Amino acid sequence: MIEPIRLAHGLGAEEARRRVEQLAERHGVRVTPHADGLSGGLETSAPLLGTVRARYAIAEDSLELEVVQAPGLLPPGALRRRLVEELARALA
Repeated sequence: MIEPIRLAHGLGAEEARRRVEQLAERHGVRVTPHADGLSGGLETSAPLLGTVRARYAIAEDSLELEVVQAPGLLPPGALRRRLVEELARALA
């Protein structure tokens, strides 16, 4: 599977949450937050490839993302790089 992703940010938890939700909306990713609003699940389907599911947790100074399901046709390294690039841009 894909190594968990941890990205530092200086936005505070609420602003990071808002930006992650905006990014998810732009890409058609379903966000299922837990009661705290700062952690939960993400899910999207890639046509012809399958479903990607992940868990996330947002702290005051970092975001952690763990992919728990990914299509076998997607190279793990490529998926991880894409996630890191998109999240880093959103949290910049």
